Amino acid sequence: MENRQKEFEYHDPKFLNELLLNLTDNCIFSAHLMPDIDEFIEASKKSRPSNLSTFQVPEKLKAELDSKKINYYQWHSTLMYNLSMKHNIIPLWQLRFNGQCGPDNEINYIGDRIDEVGEELYYFFNSPRTLALGDKFTRIVFNDCGKRHREAAEEYLKRGYRATYLTADLNPRSGTSDHYYSRYDCDARLRAQNGVITIDGKFPDDFDPTKIEKRKLTENTKQKALPGILNLLEI
Repeated sequence: MENRQKEFEYHDPKFLNELLLNLTDNCIFSAHLMPDIDEFIEASKKSRPSNLSTFQVPEKLKAELDSKKINYYQWHSTLMYNLSMKHNIIPLWQLRFNGQCGPDNEINYIGDRIDEVGEELYYFFNSPRTLALGDKFTRIVFNDCGKRHREAAEEYLKRGYRATYLTADLNPRSGTSDHYYSRYDCDARLRAQNGVITIDGKFPDDFDPTKIEKRKLTENTKQKALPGILNLLEI
């Protein structure tokens, strides 16, 4: 098969949950999960401008910013904070799992910089105390992960998260470039976000990720302890 590219559309905002659950064991995937709350996800999509001086703020919003004497970054951080408090979410912090490289997991502040929001907001958000303000992270990230992390992602979906971004590499294998080792090659790469799925590489003519069979999430189950001393953890 020759390399090619194809696009598909999906309209169910929770479709990426299904796609994530149907990934095969020979895929390496990356995904973003967010609390399954429409207004929170929509607010997070408001693009953070890379250059505020050239960003065209809507007139209605500009009037609000002027009256409150705040900039766009301060407004958006405040919006995310208010929605986080409304829905019991840890504002602007993410839990990150690194499957192929780096530490196995990290907790990161993902808000704006101090020069964008000012000292007061920055030090408020970028504080360990903020982690006590909610039960869910603003975002959970899986980066270059495999089967055991996919099983973990399923558990988060059961607990009120929704997949909002997904990539998957089919049949990954070690790869090289001209001068150094790269992470891997694969037969095809799939990327899905905001209603569009793009796949590049070698894949069958009848491949259509929008026609996957829906899976029902299994009931939450207590993980059994491993043999040995961990049996002491059983209740």
